[in-house]
Amino acid sequence: MMLGIKYLLIVFLLIIMSFKTSSQTLSKIDSITISDVKMLPSKPLPLNTFQIKIAAYLVYDDSTVSSFDILNDRTITLWNVIAGGDSSKSSHKTKVILSGRQDSTRITIFNGKNKIIDKLRSKFTGDTELIINNTGCEEVKILVSKNREIQYQKSIHFHCGE
Repeated sequence: MMLGIKYLLIVFLLIIMSFKTSSQTLSKIDSITISDVKMLPSKPLPLNTFQIKIAAYLVYDDSTVSSFDILNDRTITLWNVIAGGDSSKSSHKTKVILSGRQDSTRITIFNGKNKIIDKLRSKFTGDTELIINNTGCEEVKILVSKNREIQYQKSIHFHCGE
């Protein structure tokens, strides 16, 4: 891309010089110096990028945990998991695992319309496991924010019906 800009500048200089020497012919160009142009991003880069990985798993009624990540694997249908529907066994709980490090992090989790977890941590490091009870029919929404700005938002879409 920088080479393209340099060539455009050379062509531009030649055109300008030809206008200035309209009655004279351009005989020789001794030298042209082109400095590198540094492009600045249109938006400043964030100082701290989001550094937390989040996964969620079904906790079956026999206390075992699913091997698949129900938050990030969108190929899994979560239909009637309370009765064992699309999962191999029935489940009424969800385990959410947060891993990484981040300063001033607020973790908010909704089960349906109910806010069930709202934790502010001044320093988040390592792994944190949260168990959400009574899941399986309503959407579970996970929000992670820093300084009141949402850094992460994703939902687990449970479905129930006949």
